[in-house]
Amino acid sequence: MAQLGRLTHDDVEQAFALSRGVGWNQTPEDWARLLTLAPDGVFGAFDDGRLVATSSVVAYGDALAWIGMMIVEEGHRGRGLGKRLLDAALASPTITPGATVGLDATDLGAPLYRARGFVDAEPIDRWGGELRASIPREGTEVRTAGTADAAALADWDAARTGIDRRALIAHLLRTPSTNGWLATRGGELVGYAALRPGRTHRHLGPLLAEDETAFAALVAAAAECLTGTVVFADVVRSPAGDAAFARAGLRVERRLTRMTRAHPSHVLSGGPIWATAGLEWG
Repeated sequence: MAQLGRLTHDDVEQAFALSRGVGWNQTPEDWARLLTLAPDGVFGAFDDGRLVATSSVVAYGDALAWIGMMIVEEGHRGRGLGKRLLDAALASPTITPGATVGLDATDLGAPLYRARGFVDAEPIDRWGGELRASIPREGTEVRTAGTADAAALADWDAARTGIDRRALIAHLLRTPSTNGWLATRGGELVGYAALRPGRTHRHLGPLLAEDETAFAALVAAAAECLTGTVVFADVVRSPAGDAAFARAGLRVERRLTRMTRAHPSHVLSGGPIWATAGLEWG
């Protein structure tokens, strides 16, 4: 029987090989970020010393815990590894009593999550393609965001999401391979976006904007940076979001279901949240 344990930075290459093998977009840098920010929340199953399945849980204070990286190598499916690894994540002491627990489920994984008490909350789609500027910026100013902006962006983000993502935002902004922008209007912050590498596509998100003009200004900055490179963006479905990302040149490439445990909860969605941080981050 495969042995379960917590992953460490020594396991990054094996974890990347596993996610690459099932066609996911994560890079070794993505796995290292998870292990840095959630050192007690990344789990794996090893068969004769080889990593064959994983899960992760990221806690955002006492408010939210997010399940991700639920991967089982195809040849090891049907042996209960997914159940064991989901249970390991759900038993993590980083999940505080009363916290909302959420995840973004594929059709393959949804029955397992429902068996563990998760219910459908809302649809979420992965959009992909070549990003283009959608509408004029109309007075919104955009500049590069750096480490000195992390605290202000985290405060602004928390005020609009109710979730403390300070550690994630700071880590993204100090990662050399990640591009970040903030948008202002009349000297007031009205949005920010991050763009990081992926195995096959760059990943756009989180992207928060007070309105469509701020959204378009951030998209224009990202499009100028990409110069034709394809991107993914994970977007909770809404008429406004669907229309905006379609105008930005993207199309839905994968449909998933956002689920929360025990009862439907709308977390990290709606309002100024145009694109999530990623399926493993919420």
